[in-house]
Amino acid sequence: MATFKISQTVNSPLANIRTAALGASAGATLDQKDIGKTLKLVAGDKYVPCSDGDPFDGVLVSMDSGGGTVNSGYNVGGVQLDQEMEATVAANQSGQVAVGDFLVAGTPLAIGTEGLAQVKKMTLPTDATTLAAAFGKPLWKVITILSGNGSAGDKILMGRL
Repeated sequence: MATFKISQTVNSPLANIRTAALGASAGATLDQKDIGKTLKLVAGDKYVPCSDGDPFDGVLVSMDSGGGTVNSGYNVGGVQLDQEMEATVAANQSGQVAVGDFLVAGTPLAIGTEGLAQVKKMTLPTDATTLAAAFGKPLWKVITILSGNGSAGDKILMGRL
């Protein structure tokens, strides 16, 4: 008998997808291949790709296919801020992730490289300043492991608390 696995809800009408300006500066372009990258909100109401270890606000799920720009040259795209989505355990994850682990961005794929969000287990901070900064962002956690055992390269389903 097959084992039941939780899976991503397709086209959830409840998903919170925000249309936003993308990139650290005008002309710092993202494209269709960057769909799936973890993003963080920065000053100026823009979303930028995360660096390794960053808590993330959402995941890029759509891009203006015509290469359109807004706000003086910034790309425009859709950032999913909640619900569940598939991700890949990043290459720099030491050990394994487990169901319930909190996540941060892992080593990102290069801009222009296709792939799912790269994530790794959050190391919980111990000092108050770092803790406040980390928990000022939304928390995402492992819902289920879709392939493998939670090691680097395995697929997971993550969800936002």
